Parts: sequence; C-alpha cells; structure tokens
Amino acid sequence: MARCPTGALGFEPRDDAPMASLPPGFPRTQLGPSIRFVPGLRLPPVLTAPPDPGLLARCRRVLLRMPERGLDARGEWPLVAFTTLLSVLVALVAAAAAGAGGILPRPLPFPSLLLWAGALCLALSTLHLGRPARAWRALGNLRRSWLSREVALVLAFLGLTALGPVAFPRARGLAWAAAAAGFAALLAVDRVYQLAVRTTRLDFHSAHVLFNGLYFTGLLTGYWPLALAAGALKAGLYLSRKAHFRRRGRRWRPLFSVLRIVLGFLLPCLVFGSGTAVLAAILGDLVDRWEYYGELAFPTPARQMARDLDSLA
Repeated sequence: MARCPTGALGFEPRDDAPMASLPPGFPRTQLGPSIRFVPGLRLPPVLTAPPDPGLLARCRRVLLRMPERGLDARGEWPLVAFTTLLSVLVALVAAAAAGAGGILPRPLPFPSLLLWAGALCLALSTLHLGRPARAWRALGNLRRSWLSREVALVLAFLGLTALGPVAFPRARGLAWAAAAAGFAALLAVDRVYQLAVRTTRLDFHSAHVLFNGLYFTGLLTGYWPLALAAGALKAGLYLSRKAHFRRRGRRWRPLFSVLRIVLGFLLPCLVFGSGTAVLAAILGDLVDRWEYYGELAFPTPARQMARDLDSLA
C-alpha cells in the first residue's frame, strides 16, 4: 500500500479492539476513527403517498411511444420460410422413418430432394444475418445459447438425413435418428424466442414449429390421433391468443384468423389423408407464422418501465 513519502501518515493492520495502552498525557476517550466506509444498501422505493393515476397513464403513453426497433414479419421473411420449410422436412423424415401408411410412397422416390431442401434451409437461415460469413461463430456457446444449439441440431439433422433417408432409404434406425435430431432442432428454434413471448419455459404458442412438425407428421403418415392432438392443441392456442388480444384491445385481425382456421384446421380435416390436407396445413401455418413474427416483443427498458408503472396503478 502507498505511504506518505515524508512518513507523516502510515498504514498498518488494526483490529476493532481498543488500544491496550495510551501514550502518557493522553486521556482515555470513546472516540473512534473519523472515516467509516459503509456499503450501499439497495432498498426498494417506498411511496409516501398514492401515485396519481393520471400521471402514471401519461408516463406510460410516453414510454410506449418511444421508438423501438422490433421484429417485423416483412423484414424477417427468411426466418418465416426457414422455420416452415424445416418443420416440413422434419415431418418428411419422420414419415419416411415410419415406413408404412400415409400419402408418401416407401421408400421416397427422390430422396436427394431432401438434401436440396436442406441446403435451401441453410441458405435461408443466413439471409437475416448481418455478416453471413461469420455464421459459424454461432456454434461457440452450446452450453448456454439456444441459438448455438439450433445451429448444431440443424446440421446434425441434415447429416443424419444424408446417411439415412437419402443414402440408405431402408435403414430405419438412421431415419429415426435423423427424425429425433430434427424434432430437437425444432424445439431449439422455439426456445430461441422464449424471452420475446414470455420468460417461462412452459409458454406455448400456436406457431411453434415443434407442434407444426408433429402436425405435419400426423398428416403425412395418415396417423389421425397424432394429427388430431397436435391440430387441436394448435387451434386452441391460436383461438385463446386471439381472444386475449380482443379483450386487451389489441389488433386481432379477424380476416387473418378466419383464413388461418379454415386453411390450417378445417380443410385438412375434410380432406384428411391427401396431399391437399398437407398443403392447406402448410399455407395455414404460414399465416400463423407471419403473425407470430409481427407479435414478438423483446424486453426493452421502455417496456419494463411501462410494466412497472402498471404495477403501481
């Protein structure tokens, strides 16, 4: 520790006990050190009077009008196309692994198309990046980042698809491994946006691609219990979200809602077991996915302050 160069001031260890002896002529006193360091205490603010509701409302309106850059479906169309195509590919691989039934011939007549579609997936996933050449850096945080896990699982899915349904169409084990990696990749895609929807892990959205993959798999294989369960879950989540928007005064887009319900759920039920059912379900999911990216709201200081003001009202 630095000391005074003239020796007028010095530093040495000292305990809190009083000095055992004093120099001659100095009386014993209760005085202690003149300087004390007290750590800062973070106490919650205490309101001495109830807040003015009018002032809170004006502050909230100002905060919500602050310009914020959010996601927009038109600007994020590569992600809409990528996530939809990935869920269809995973469903195709799962249907190939199932081996029998459904609308697909066994084995797949053009298995190499899966790889071409997978390459298109990877190309679409890089279009929204500022520097696509650095996309490989996304693999550097597998322990904590769902984005890193998404990239790794998508690559694993495409690699296992090349070994299974493409190179060895009759190798059911490889096909099931590819399907498992694909569904894990869909889960990672959904978890990337968990903070933009809600911070809990159990928050579900009708446009989540994991549900889409299960729904498309049920339609492709003709296994109606899976298609009915996944479709009913997606329809229930969609209708509950629209009802919530209407109660809160938010735009709920009735024309989009009708189009989503008719294409995504009613028409596939009427023509179940055909290619038209799968095509209608994909088109309906594009509507839902388009709305999903327009509804994402990432946490920002302005939104957090608005929520804090709501809690005081």
